[in-house]
Formats: sequence, C-alpha cells, structure tokens
Amino acid sequence: MAEEQPVSLLTPEEKWHFELQGFLLLSGVVPESDLGEMRPVLDGWLTADEKVFPLRSSAADRSRTRPISAISTMGTRCSSGST
Repeated sequence: MAEEQPVSLLTPEEKWHFELQGFLLLSGVVPESDLGEMRPVLDGWLTADEKVFPLRSSAADRSRTRPISAISTMGTRCSSGST
C-alpha cells in the first residue's frame, strides 16, 4: 500500500504568516453577534487593574488568590444561551 502524502489546508501565504507571526486570522469563524458580546468583556480586561485578576500562585499560596467573582464584574458577561 502506498503511503499517503499529508494534505495541507493552508495556502503558502497562510503558512508563511503563521511561521512569521505565530497565529492565523480566520475571518468569519466567530459570528459577529458573538463578537459583539465578547468585545466589552475584552475591553474590561484590557483596562482593568491587575489587582482584580487571580494571582498565579503555588498550592501553598492559594489563600492570596482573588475569587473568580472579581473577574465576572469586569465588563458584560457573555451569555451561553442557556438559563
């Protein structure tokens, strides 16, 4: 049986961009309505004081970690579609 050659789903330009930048732009993957919900959350994260984010810590230092509720108050929460 002949060995199958892998099929590339990326164009040479996409491969070059990924190798250069480390990411790909995938237009149309996320619906615009979802992006509209995500943008205010991201804006909240980008403008938030670092003190409201959980601290990275070792298991011995978890008592200093901020509760997740501190994060959910920054910006609009994205709905999951369920109640």
